[in-house]
Amino acid sequence: MIQYHSSCQKGGNMGTRQLHTNERLLLQACIAKELSLQETCKRLRCSRSTVYRELHRHVKVSQRKLHGCYNCTKFLSCNKSMRYNNMCDYFDPISCRKLKRFPYVCNNCEMKNRCSLTRKYYDFEIAIKISHEKRRIHHRRISISEKDLSLINKYVVDGLRKGQSLHHIYVVNKCLHVVSERTVRRYLYSGRFQIGPSELPRYVRFNHNPAYVNNYHRPGSLRNLIGRTYVEFKQHVEENKITNVTQLDSVIGKANDEKSILTIYLTKTHFMFGILISKNNPSSVNKALFDLREKIGEETWKKGFSTILTDNGFEFSKLDEIEINENGEKVSHVFFCDPYSSFQKGGCERNHELFRYIVAKGKTFNLLTQNTVNLIFSHINSYIRNSLEEKTPFELTKEFLGIKFLNSIGIVRIKPNEVNLKFDLIK
Repeated sequence: MIQYHSSCQKGGNMGTRQLHTNERLLLQACIAKELSLQETCKRLRCSRSTVYRELHRHVKVSQRKLHGCYNCTKFLSCNKSMRYNNMCDYFDPISCRKLKRFPYVCNNCEMKNRCSLTRKYYDFEIAIKISHEKRRIHHRRISISEKDLSLINKYVVDGLRKGQSLHHIYVVNKCLHVVSERTVRRYLYSGRFQIGPSELPRYVRFNHNPAYVNNYHRPGSLRNLIGRTYVEFKQHVEENKITNVTQLDSVIGKANDEKSILTIYLTKTHFMFGILISKNNPSSVNKALFDLREKIGEETWKKGFSTILTDNGFEFSKLDEIEINENGEKVSHVFFCDPYSSFQKGGCERNHELFRYIVAKGKTFNLLTQNTVNLIFSHINSYIRNSLEEKTPFELTKEFLGIKFLNSIGIVRIKPNEVNLKFDLIK
């Protein structure tokens, strides 16, 4: 069963809630794919009013610096003659009729680059910035009287100058309890008192960066997210009782390398192998997977690679193309993790640690060959795991997909005493 957002659960008021990061990303994807308002609300599991407010409050407004009189609603009735009516006190800009209908923005408009009217664009990164800024302004407001604030200032300043912690001051002085301890700390950090936060006993032990930085990752293709989000992945796994999920990722060496490694991880057996590909090249990823399907056979592919989970990296922006075989049959289901949520494919990330034991970060991949990559993963897959009841991924995969599959991808068994996870393996 899908886990709904807390404000969308039965009894919650869906019309007053705000969208969170992943929902904003999905909303932009729905707009890019030109879905209807009804279908968009269904996928976001929210009301129409929630979508309406989001697309009117958190948009980027773009307009020309200079407007002609023909951009004014009073153009026919006005007697004034100005070259640029942005200097006119009676200027009333014309609004585009298309903005009155869903999606209320110009993202998909064919005339957006030539339009002289005010344009509105929805972008999930900009929406997040606007939302955080509004929240920051709201939090700066003071909900208590100046008298109470002055009293709190007196006790806080007196206590900090004696070396007391803010928690100690708050507990001892009951008059401070008109607000929470966290609010007192927020007032201190925002400069409301006659003393700064540097007077806190442990302030200098920690790094302080009050500025919010938006580091959200932009997916390679927003259209691909429709029907392939992580929520829909969990629903697919539960409904179809999937026992094995294939997790994809890429490992890079130096920034200027031409090569990278496509890593493929089977969750059922903890088995991972890699394929050398061109760096940041979606076509190279698809070619590697098409070749793999042809090499191992469609029956083995359906058994081990029917459900694929990966991140939103650019190299996976065309991954939906591998879902259909040459006969038009759907042989795989591709899903994408939420942005900056690597824990959603934690097994793959854990095996990357083993790979880094042998090839440290910053080492170039341009000198690697496919045989070397196969050797590295042969040792990794022959490494005994406590989580597998003292067995190796190689042994379990041999039982799951057969020795023919292992031979076709070049992975061999390494004797336990000969397993080497050090750099000298590939010297």
